[in-house]
Amino acid sequence: MEKYLYFRTVDAIGNDDAAGDSACYPLSSFMGFVPSADDTLNLYFKPAIAHSANDPDDDAANIINNDKIVVSLSTVNTHKTVMQDLARLFSG
Repeated sequence: MEKYLYFRTVDAIGNDDAAGDSACYPLSSFMGFVPSADDTLNLYFKPAIAHSANDPDDDAANIINNDKIVVSLSTVNTHKTVMQDLARLFSG
């Protein structure tokens, strides 16, 4: 059975009603982690909306080949621990 990861930018589920408030990705689209600041971890996924360089309206240099979820860490410099914990959850 496929696992899904759900993210939202608002605290209350009742406020999750605008474009960009939430995103859901199948775990199979997860591409990796990258720390981006002392208190920030980026998670990358295959794009939910794919773009084609064959489309005349798409400039190949501007094609986005991933979606990024920015996670704020409650404790600075805990990237390794968070990545290990998420990897355990992903594999379980």
